[in-house]
Amino acid sequence: MKVWIDQDLCTGDGLCEEIAPDVFALLDDGLAYVKEGDKIFAEAKGNPQGADGMAEFADSQLDSVVESAEECPGECIYIEPLVQLWSPSIVVSASVSCRRLLEPWPRKRPAVRNPVWATMR
Repeated sequence: MKVWIDQDLCTGDGLCEEIAPDVFALLDDGLAYVKEGDKIFAEAKGNPQGADGMAEFADSQLDSVVESAEECPGECIYIEPLVQLWSPSIVVSASVSCRRLLEPWPRKRPAVRNPVWATMR
């Protein structure tokens, strides 16, 4: 899962950092930011922030991140799933380039003909 904060809506109450300190941090400007390990997604730290600065977090932290979003008075915490697209030959994470998905499908016919492929022209 990924999370980000809209700093324009943040009220700086710090509830998110209190509930999930491994995912959120309050900086000197009084606003909350997401973090991934030691990396804080804030322009003041040389990293993108807002929707451009999404931090991944472990599934074990999901409950605390959801609680942080629910308790946030500014309603500025956004949680996004890591969406996976599936096809018979490839599994592509949404965060990875989807160039192969744009190619014509199927890329080549199977060597063995079966009734399903025989009807497709």
